Amino acid sequence: MHIKPQTHVAVSAAALDAFETGDQQALHRALSLSPWTPSPLIVNGPYPPAWVAPGGSWAQEWRRAWQLRQKLQKAA
Repeated sequence: MHIKPQTHVAVSAAALDAFETGDQQALHRALSLSPWTPSPLIVNGPYPPAWVAPGGSWAQEWRRAWQLRQKLQKAA
């Protein structure tokens, strides 16, 4: 079953706090991210690294996580 990702995610105070403290679990909860979405804390560019399977869930969600990271950095 394919679940369509949210297109708009609000950056809450809880999300900013989790991002600033590096708490991946709290950040996932605050942003309502799926378990297969890479944490915005670990993405370091718009494209996944070579070790990420090209057709896998992480590769498909990587760009979204990168966009969230940029949004969080801007709000911090």
